[in-house]
Amino acid sequence: MSRSITSFPLHWIQLIAWLLFYCISVLYLLPQDPIHTALINPLVSISFYIVIIYGNAYLLIPWLYEKRKPGYYALVLFIFFVAVVSLRVFLYHELYFKIWKESFFQYTFAHIAYAAFSTFLTLCISIIFKIALNYFALRKVQEELKAKQYQTELNLLKSQIQPHFLFNTLNNIYYEAYKESPKTAYLIEKLSEVMRYFIDDCPQDLVPISREMQFIHHYIELEKIRMRYPIQITINSSVSTDYLLPPMLLMPFVENVFKHGINKKNDTNEVVIELIEKEQTLHFTVRNTLLKETTLSSEGGFGLRNLKDRLELIFPNRFTLSAKVSDDYFIASLSIPKP
Repeated sequence: MSRSITSFPLHWIQLIAWLLFYCISVLYLLPQDPIHTALINPLVSISFYIVIIYGNAYLLIPWLYEKRKPGYYALVLFIFFVAVVSLRVFLYHELYFKIWKESFFQYTFAHIAYAAFSTFLTLCISIIFKIALNYFALRKVQEELKAKQYQTELNLLKSQIQPHFLFNTLNNIYYEAYKESPKTAYLIEKLSEVMRYFIDDCPQDLVPISREMQFIHHYIELEKIRMRYPIQITINSSVSTDYLLPPMLLMPFVENVFKHGINKKNDTNEVVIELIEKEQTLHFTVRNTLLKETTLSSEGGFGLRNLKDRLELIFPNRFTLSAKVSDDYFIASLSIPKP
């Protein structure tokens, strides 16, 4: 496998480059300068180059220019430029003229101009260096995203294969059960439809309300297995089949009925589900007989708190959710605008 350019340790590359630059500078000065001058002079110059390049690339540009303060950046960069040039002139004068007693060395305008030009050139290199750093950082992010995309595609492929196998297995079981027990086959079919809704429809942003109601029907049929006595369930719907809504938005109402509103020992359980559309608004109401030992506060609104949080995200300040007790019934209702 070829190695990505972003996988090389850039700090080591920079260190090696600086060392090579220092060695070349020393070898260039040795034939004409004393050894102490040939060793120290490049070290001082490179130190200034490092301060300029990394100071501009890692401090001034990120702190000022990239934070949309180009005016401040230009001002601070000019002050930084003047300070570096002045310090270089002063330091070289102290080294050559006072410490090394090189009486022949006198700074002229040409020397100052050279210090200013080399500093300006180094600042330009620092900008190019910062652009290169941003490029490598971008390439690294792109490679990470590519790797994550590959992993996501692989996980998606796995998630597609597993349900395919599951549904094929359920179909085979349904066929075998149909020959021996049509009722069992009927329930297996409902379970298959419920699982298909979870896998195929729930990941979508919007689904036809007919699919949501079909899912609720299948869920109710499966829940009836747990009932000792028949349960009276009435579903009234007058909503057009092309109405779209977020998946699993109505399901919590029905789920809470079977979790908290059904007495398995009672043969008079009653549930009424109403779904109407009026003035571009969907009204959904579930009414069920109330358990005597259950109160509204004991179940936190019968599990409707999570639904409310979801509605706040989907329909901020555009929905109505209520739960109340009336006589011997618990009534939960929801009104949402048409998406």
